[in-house]
Amino acid sequence: MVLTPEQWHFLHPPILETADLRLEISTLATVQENYEILKHKKVAWDLGSWPHPLELSDVMDRARDFRWRGAWNGNFLMRLKHSGRAVGVIGFHSPTAGRRDDMNLGYAVHPDHWGCGYATQAVNAVAAFVFDRYDCASISADFFDDNPASGRVLEKCGFKVVAHGQATGAARGFETPDTTMQLQRQQAQAAL
Repeated sequence: MVLTPEQWHFLHPPILETADLRLEISTLATVQENYEILKHKKVAWDLGSWPHPLELSDVMDRARDFRWRGAWNGNFLMRLKHSGRAVGVIGFHSPTAGRRDDMNLGYAVHPDHWGCGYATQAVNAVAAFVFDRYDCASISADFFDDNPASGRVLEKCGFKVVAHGQATGAARGFETPDTTMQLQRQQAQAAL
């Protein structure tokens, strides 16, 4: 019998802390809070996989299926330490469960909290967590080129541009220029 990292995390959910945030694993109990962040057109527009308009049942279905995807996953809800209010979401995913170097990171912050530095804090915390817990050489993240703020977040966290291309977001429904950035394990360790 093997206990995978994903199963361990569900039995012992990690909590990450930054200067302003407490990052907790998203669960069925936090579906409504996740929905309140992801339902905004401005948020969905900048994400690849969430449609707009978004139904609460879409978030519920993903939360229910999350544990059984058969890959490495971690979805965190960003909460303000001082109030407990949910302000964003961040997650990582490896489709091959680490058999290849394919760890991806994605995040979104509620529009009321843009420009506060929360995404930068969360990306740094989750990148450190991933490199500490998983044997991957790098973490990748994509952003649509018309969302340069997301690129600046990744740049502040040490990510470097590795590719330019086109991607179709579920909320957009058409191809848009996008950029892939990557953080190498050795770059992240040197920054600490």
